[in-house]
Amino acid sequence: MIIHQCLNCGKISPNRIAGDDNEYQIICILKGSINLDESLIAQIRNMGLKPIASSNIEEAYISLLGINYQDYIKTWIN
Repeated sequence: MIIHQCLNCGKISPNRIAGDDNEYQIICILKGSINLDESLIAQIRNMGLKPIASSNIEEAYISLLGINYQDYIKTWIN
């Protein structure tokens, strides 16, 4: 899931990732969200969700791209 926070009202809402979503864009969002504010992390956890942290980012890559995610990411670089 991608968790969205509204810039106007501050509401936090989860959005499911679909099969036709752009994996590259999802990875960019993931990288940008690794160092979230502790209060935001607490709010996400209170919703029963597990935010991605630097300690479990590989789990997220595998879930999104599969066990050979590193080979897949290399294709974006070349």
